[in-house]
Amino acid sequence: MNIHIKIISFLNKAIFYLRKGAWHKGRLYRCKMSGLKTNTLSLNGDFTNSKIAFRGKHNTLISSGNVYDCSIRIEGDGNKVIIGNDCIVRCREIWVRGSGCEIVIGDNTHLMGHSIFVCQGIQNYIHIGKDCLFSTNVQIWNSDTHTILNSEGEVINPCNPIAIGDHVWLGQNVSVLKGVAIGEYSVIGMSSVVTKSIQEHSVAAGNPAKRIDDCYDWNIELVMKTVSELKRNDKYVKEVN
Repeated sequence: MNIHIKIISFLNKAIFYLRKGAWHKGRLYRCKMSGLKTNTLSLNGDFTNSKIAFRGKHNTLISSGNVYDCSIRIEGDGNKVIIGNDCIVRCREIWVRGSGCEIVIGDNTHLMGHSIFVCQGIQNYIHIGKDCLFSTNVQIWNSDTHTILNSEGEVINPCNPIAIGDHVWLGQNVSVLKGVAIGEYSVIGMSSVVTKSIQEHSVAAGNPAKRIDDCYDWNIELVMKTVSELKRNDKYVKEVN
């Protein structure tokens, strides 16, 4: 980290301390925060080039991971976003709107980027387990974000919770829709749309996603090594050309 970033990070942390009465332990750089007075904010990891916006009262954001290039919006009353220890979060947007809703991201989960998580309703949730890996452009929606009424005025598309177990790998461009549970140690193939629950230890793919094989384990270290090698190869090709 160069001296310029260190100075700005220190000043941002000093302002954070004055506003919240707590010292931020990680790097705090190029971030915007609003609506803090009537809500609870606790940051214990890097928070870089990101935005936090509260609208409402008694909402909570607790992050013990490292968050980059992310917009977190919490609207309503009594909502929560919890990001666990050693997480790496590069989501484009995390949005909670309603009453008593929550998004929980388990420890050591890696969200690779350009993803959208939306949780709406009353006492609704998106729960993501530990040691998960989500590739780019993953979308998780527990709501259609609008209501559809039948001829009797009844809502026919209510919000429903989403639960993703420990050690789940979602491939690039995967969408997970409301009311779905994905069991632990599962892998969802690229560009799949998960509309129904997937049992644990499964490989699933397609639109709609269906179970196609067993999965007893996968190795995050090997996956991340492959991603790093692809990035290096892409850089080499650009330099040669």
